Amino acid sequence: MPALQDNDGDGQPDAEVDWEEKIISKLVGKEKCLDEHLKESGNNFVQDLLANFEGDDSEFGIDIRSKDQVFYTDENGNTTDVNGKTIYTPTSNIIKIEISTSKANSNRALEVVRTLLHEYIHADIFRKYNSENDNAELVNFRTTYNSFKDNNFEPSPEHETMAALYVNSMKEALKSYHMTVMTGDYNYLSNNGQIDLDNFYEALAWQGLKHHDVQAWQDMPQNQKDVINDAYQQYIFASTHNCPN
Repeated sequence: MPALQDNDGDGQPDAEVDWEEKIISKLVGKEKCLDEHLKESGNNFVQDLLANFEGDDSEFGIDIRSKDQVFYTDENGNTTDVNGKTIYTPTSNIIKIEISTSKANSNRALEVVRTLLHEYIHADIFRKYNSENDNAELVNFRTTYNSFKDNNFEPSPEHETMAALYVNSMKEALKSYHMTVMTGDYNYLSNNGQIDLDNFYEALAWQGLKHHDVQAWQDMPQNQKDVINDAYQQYIFASTHNCPN
């Protein structure tokens, strides 16, 4: 049933929301355009991930919305202006995602898509870890997550888990999106498919993770890191800012 809830933390109930839809979007502008294409044209990984938050059988829903600026405060009290963040409150069945409009407007389109994917994956990690189900997939996931949580790595267990389990899926999702949604930009960067951009998509997937010094990045050979970093610098500034029509 529709209900009045305070989902933006201002102490006032929001407009009537039908949580049977499960994924409620209040994105605006560029990030809204890119997100709509992602939901419509995402590869199987994206479709399967989002399907976990849709339908009557899903345990959790997503409230994703734009904010002019999004800030993250770490355990030391340092505050940073970030692209987006995902918030899960224990006992709640709604996972909140905030996307920075100011960052989205200044970033390249593929960077914004990566941010959206990154935050949806955070939501999926919260879903898997807090699910009441105990199937084999979730048990295996929690084993990986807890190995980072129990070892007290400085990076969050969420980022460690994302780096260990999701980077390749992110890479393939970004590649698929670029080729099928941003076709003109893909043809321009790849010289109509003559240039292999896989290292560029992998570089995009690592953005937001490698700077946390996650274990998977630490363990990567330096020559491989150099190839990834070089691909990012080579192509990102030539890619479009714009969401396709």
